[in-house]
Amino acid sequence: MGRKLRHVLIFLLIILKEPDMPDAGCWDECEYHDHCRCVRMGLTSIPQDLPTTITYLYLHGNLITSVSQSELIWYRDLKELVIWLNQVTHIQPGAFSCLPNLETLNLGYNKITNITPGTFSNLPKLKDLRLDKNQITDIQPGTFSNLPKLTELRLQKNQITDIQPGAFSNLPKLTKLCLGSNKLTVLPESAYDIFTSILIVEIGKNPWQCDCNMAPFRLQMNESDFFAF
Repeated sequence: MGRKLRHVLIFLLIILKEPDMPDAGCWDECEYHDHCRCVRMGLTSIPQDLPTTITYLYLHGNLITSVSQSELIWYRDLKELVIWLNQVTHIQPGAFSCLPNLETLNLGYNKITNITPGTFSNLPKLKDLRLDKNQITDIQPGTFSNLPKLTELRLQKNQITDIQPGAFSNLPKLTKLCLGSNKLTVLPESAYDIFTSILIVEIGKNPWQCDCNMAPFRLQMNESDFFAF
């Protein structure tokens, strides 16, 4: 009789369990359905069973390799998304376009080599974008366009060798640009006009070539207080 009663109790627990409620794991790290800290849990993809009302999602220290819109579409209220220190190599173009309220996006310390223009589309409130310590080699025109509220862009500690014209255009609020510790050797004179519209530009620890190609930019830079060289 005792065994039958135990089976009945187990059955009741199963049928009374709240529908769609995930088991122990990332859900347990959510506070008031607002902040979720799924940190160092060995995750290989963005969890799909979190409260859809969350505004802060921290996923650093996992094994996530890619980011797509289909994984983020459930979390439209996100204001801060941290996928720092993962294994991300691929970001689907428009992956974040379903997050119109996003203000901070941290993708630092991953293995991203290329960013397709349009990757950061439809982010009207984004203020802080971090892509430091990846393996990015160049910045294509339009990569960061149409980010009207962006104030800080971190690209230091990558493998950037070339910055193409239009790479940082249409960023009216940008006040800090970090390009230090890359592989830049020369910048065109036209880059000065773009950089002087930014309050702080960090370009130190690059293997600059001291030749005639760099001279016009260097002369103007020496007369400016805006560059951290």
